Amino acid sequence: MFRSSNGGSTWAEITPASNLNPYNAIPYAVTASGVNENIVFIARTPHYGEAVDGYKVLKSTNQGASWQNITTNTLNGEYARSIINHRGSNGGVYLSTTRAVYYRDDSMNDWELYNSNLPLATPSLKLQMDYRGGNVVNASARSV
Repeated sequence: MFRSSNGGSTWAEITPASNLNPYNAIPYAVTASGVNENIVFIARTPHYGEAVDGYKVLKSTNQGASWQNITTNTLNGEYARSIINHRGSNGGVYLSTTRAVYYRDDSMNDWELYNSNLPLATPSLKLQMDYRGGNVVNASARSV
């Protein structure tokens, strides 16, 4: 992964170190904080059934210079698809998986199942915040 702080004139590699990145070929979903330019989250989004338990979600508080693994056992067996930042929250992020949506913020030690008005199993493909309506919009295999 690369980032630029000057409009693309130069780029710096910010790929997580190998101790946090044992599956180098797995792509990432990326979201940045809406209030702090230094904070970025990445979620591993495997496409070929790779086992990535323990290495699903990483957070950086220094624009990707270093990463913290914020994965917990709650996410074991899940396959991440999308991650979005919730502006105006306490560092909150929503993580969509092939089965559910999870939420976590800076005050929490673990991911929480976010299933308000969702079917029991919700295969999520893409999340989007609807700030005007106060909702998280979930594009799934069933509908939006």
